[in-house]
Amino acid sequence: MEIADFELERYFARWEFAVAHLLCASDPEPVPMGELLAMADPQTERLWADLRLGYTESVGHPLLRAEIARSYQTVDPDQVLVCSGAQEAIFVSLGAMLGPGDHAVVVWPSYQAERVLLLPGSVFGHPGNHVRLGFGRRDLPDALAALTRFAANGSCPLAARPAASR
Repeated sequence: MEIADFELERYFARWEFAVAHLLCASDPEPVPMGELLAMADPQTERLWADLRLGYTESVGHPLLRAEIARSYQTVDPDQVLVCSGAQEAIFVSLGAMLGPGDHAVVVWPSYQAERVLLLPGSVFGHPGNHVRLGFGRRDLPDALAALTRFAANGSCPLAARPAASR
């Protein structure tokens, strides 16, 4: 079986660690692990000591969902869905927002989950268009004009794009 290259991953494979300043990281490490664990309360220390690196519940660990829910006044833990990375969150969100007959516009290159939404026969199979965006500033006005044109016709423009640097 041949699987097409994931363009964004190929881009990051080429540039992510070959630049002086990485401005696109989605996985920052703000403090060393030892420093982070020193902040843990006794319950959290036990969780780290007993940590297994297998899968947890598909909606997220119950304790994490409870902590997230505590940040909101009207959200219960059973209303919280924990996603593993941006692609999963984008995929779930767009699946909830787009209904039958909706038209989506996706700036490309972007997260692959967004592009998959527009493929015929995909999970959602929404009609849509891809607006190709280069990595230079000169490409932005054309992409914004295209998104504006589609939005004026009732489409759902999706301009989410991982930050990129060279």
